[in-house]
Amino acid sequence: MLKLTDFGIFVEIEGEVEGLIYTSEVVKRDEPLQEGEELVARIIKIDVEERKIGLSMKHVKGERK
Repeated sequence: MLKLTDFGIFVEIEGEVEGLIYTSEVVKRDEPLQEGEELVARIIKIDVEERKIGLSMKHVKGERK
C-alpha cells in the first residue's frame, strides 16, 4: 500500500505501476491497514488513455482472512 485516501488505496503493482483500490472495493478487516502492507487485489478496470488501473479486494482467489 502506498497511500490511503478518502476515495481509496493507492498501491504499487510489481514495483512499477500504481493502481487504485476504490473505497467501495475495500474489504473490511479487524485490524487497520498499515502503509507498506502487502495486499491481495484483482484488476477490475483498465483505462489506457488515462493510464489508470482500478482494483478490488473483493472476491480474490487466495485472499487472506
